[in-house]
Amino acid sequence: MRKINIAAAFAIAAFCSTTAFGSSSFIGGSMTVKGSASAPAPGACSSPLFAENCPSAPNTTQSCSCVKVANATVKGPDIGTGKANLSLTEDEGDGDGTDGSESPSGCVPVFGGGVFIDSKTTAQATLNIVGTLCGSAFSGGYSVASGGSAWGTVSGTVGKSVDLAFEPK
Repeated sequence: MRKINIAAAFAIAAFCSTTAFGSSSFIGGSMTVKGSASAPAPGACSSPLFAENCPSAPNTTQSCSCVKVANATVKGPDIGTGKANLSLTEDEGDGDGTDGSESPSGCVPVFGGGVFIDSKTTAQATLNIVGTLCGSAFSGGYSVASGGSAWGTVSGTVGKSVDLAFEPK
C-alpha cells in the first residue's frame, strides 16, 4: 500500500484549484456589467447555485421568476473588457407572508449568481449577488463564491437591459 504525503496532496489540490480558476485578482476592482436580459421565466434560476434561492412565504408558496443575461460586457481596470453570464431569481412572493405579491413599496428580493470571465487570462470567478429590485432600480451586494474572496456593493438597473456597477469594499 502506498503512503501519500498529506501536505503534498493539499499543495496539488491548491495548484489545481488555482489553475482551474486562475488568479481572481481581476474581480478585486470596480466593474460595470451591461447586457440584454431574457424575458422572465417561471421559477428560480437553475444555476449558479446561489441563484437557485426562491424562499417560501409562510404559506409555503413560491413565486419566483428567472432572468438571465448571457454574454454581458464587463469593463473594469482589473478585468479589462471581459464577459459575464448572470442569472437573477426575482422573488415576487417577497417572503413576507402578507399577500404573496410584491411589497407595498413595489420592491422584490433578488438572489443571483454570475460567472465572470477575465479577458486577459480567461480565468473565471463566480459571484453571489443579493439585493432588492424596486421597479428597475437594483441595489445590493456581492461576494465571490469561487476564485477569490472579494465582496462589495452592486447598484444599477435591471429590466430588458441590465446596467450594473460592482464596487469592492
